[in-house]
Amino acid sequence: MVARILAALLFSVAFVQPAPAETFVDGGTQMSSTHVCGRSNAVMKGAHVGKNLFLCTDQLIWTSASGIATAWFPVYIQSDVKSNYYNGSKYQSHGMAACPPGFAMAGFNERLNILACVDVARSAPSGAKLQQWVDGHTQFRTGSVTMHACPGDGSFMVGIHVGKNLFLCGRYQ
Repeated sequence: MVARILAALLFSVAFVQPAPAETFVDGGTQMSSTHVCGRSNAVMKGAHVGKNLFLCTDQLIWTSASGIATAWFPVYIQSDVKSNYYNGSKYQSHGMAACPPGFAMAGFNERLNILACVDVARSAPSGAKLQQWVDGHTQFRTGSVTMHACPGDGSFMVGIHVGKNLFLCGRYQ
């Protein structure tokens, strides 16, 4: 039992990273009964669903195929978030509720299984390709809060499976 606890502690310490500078924590900004990232033009990078906290960013990064960060680009949301609410049972990707292709999560209502999605494809540099993957373990610390977040510079949430603690993450390359 002690060995299991120590292994869990070592695992969590080894994988907790400081939150990137371009992020901020939102503790409950509401729009149409859905928690959303509180700044305009912000998308979700992570979440602690149990504490109703989101790790948000308004800066994405384009990386070259070799993984080298080449340029930061701001998120320009072209449409009203309120017009892009998706019932999690209607659109699925990688076995979870997700935003449609080219969109990122900007908000979430667990009880109603609603994702607020925003178009980020229009903000990406010409020729950039969206890379997506499932993440189930990456932890970021910001202040006294540790939460699950998509790893890497410029990454953002595309989908979520609360029961399995999985995120569908995206980044432009």
